[in-house]
Amino acid sequence: MSLATILAQIASVLTGVSGVGTNVHAYERWSKNWKDYLALFKTGSLIKGWTITRTKTPEESSTPTTNKRTHTFVIRGYYSLDDSAATETTFQNLIEDIATAFRTKPTLNGTAFDSSPLQVDTVAIVMFGDVLCHFCQLRLDVEEEEQWR
Repeated sequence: MSLATILAQIASVLTGVSGVGTNVHAYERWSKNWKDYLALFKTGSLIKGWTITRTKTPEESSTPTTNKRTHTFVIRGYYSLDDSAATETTFQNLIEDIATAFRTKPTLNGTAFDSSPLQVDTVAIVMFGDVLCHFCQLRLDVEEEEQWR
């Protein structure tokens, strides 16, 4: 198990959810140019994109030769808002589908020891550049055992 492998599996599980799309970035994206930044999250003319980042990793002794590490990952999603198309409902259902996908893969396809249920920390409406979007911040705690001797 490694951070890179776990991160890749989180991105893979997320990408595998119908409706998520292909703009899943396994790190925080940045650009000096706002137009270039928006392009990282666009599908056609719509914003539909995701980022994944690790925010902390406490570590404790597990056995004399292994430690247990618990990574906290934050997944942020942006989705163009269109009231006439009821995108609020679409986005809320997408969040539920994402939670289900992670619930059914607690070891992230064998790359982690275990993971907690996905937490929905924030669901809001935000401006993403000049585009009104749905936004969510999801949290996933993933445990790995690391042998160090």
